Amino acid sequence: MTLSHDSIGFMKKSLLYMAALAIATTPTLLAAQQWQQTDNLQSTLGATGSYTYSAVGLTGTYAYTNQTATNVGPTTQHMGMYLGWLWSYNSAGTNNPLLWSNGDNAFVGGPVSLKITRPGFAAKNVLLSTVADDSWIGVPYGMGSDTKITTQGNWNVPLFDFGTLAAGASTSYDITFAFTFNNASDFDDWNRGGDFYVSAQGVQTVTPEPATVAMLSFALLGLAVVARRKKQSRAV
Repeated sequence: MTLSHDSIGFMKKSLLYMAALAIATTPTLLAAQQWQQTDNLQSTLGATGSYTYSAVGLTGTYAYTNQTATNVGPTTQHMGMYLGWLWSYNSAGTNNPLLWSNGDNAFVGGPVSLKITRPGFAAKNVLLSTVADDSWIGVPYGMGSDTKITTQGNWNVPLFDFGTLAAGASTSYDITFAFTFNNASDFDDWNRGGDFYVSAQGVQTVTPEPATVAMLSFALLGLAVVARRKKQSRAV
């Protein structure tokens, strides 16, 4: 098939438009980091924590250092975890579920609120409805006879971003749990013999779909073909 200069020019403009569209779209897609659920991150809270309290402020704080998170998957991934399930227990062992409150930026339940921080790092949160393949939203979860907690898609919960972890690699992190009570009686009881339990879900960044990159590659390849054909048509 012979291409006229007019048809070559039209194809070139179309391909330039495709390339421009792909280039303009790609940064937007890459900038919006998305997470997806994974069970390839493992971490267990160790026994290296310290406890401090203030009877005046009705606060109790557990600080854990050098905790370990490990990528047990077969490939390198950008990984993290979000905290979604918390219970406090009084001295009698009665459980108190703490539900996430976006307004308080804390887990709240009954007489206590809990804030979780990662010392040395800027606070990060993730909206659960944006976590791809999250199988826990709307599903009650709890240990044994504990009151079940049901996470909600509109919860913007704490996120620990561990960065890139090679297969089998581990990273260390610190984590702090700061409890605040709204009355002295509950604080005294918990400070005397209370406890807490926390559960987290591993996440990893979603691998970008190759569609945009493929479109850009096709557009650039097409431009090269058109340019070569145009050069050949002039040489004839």
